[in-house]
Amino acid sequence: MNHIAERLRAARGTIPREEVAKAVGVSISAMSMYENSDRIPRDEVKIRLAKYYNTTVQSLFFDENATIDGDSSIISPLDLMFEPGK
Repeated sequence: MNHIAERLRAARGTIPREEVAKAVGVSISAMSMYENSDRIPRDEVKIRLAKYYNTTVQSLFFDENATIDGDSSIISPLDLMFEPGK
């Protein structure tokens, strides 16, 4: 299973694919292809997706150790190191 596709699906959670596609300016078909490992988004789309999901491009697309928490935020191991109160 492709980790990028997994993270994109997990980040979207229960938000309709159509809503995300419209918000980031891609077709529903393109969004589906990203989430099914059939296509990798262009860099500018990666940036828009990361902004939409309130995370970094690094965490969403490149950090193999990033996980999705319960509120669809992407948590990188580096984020945990700098968490307030730790």
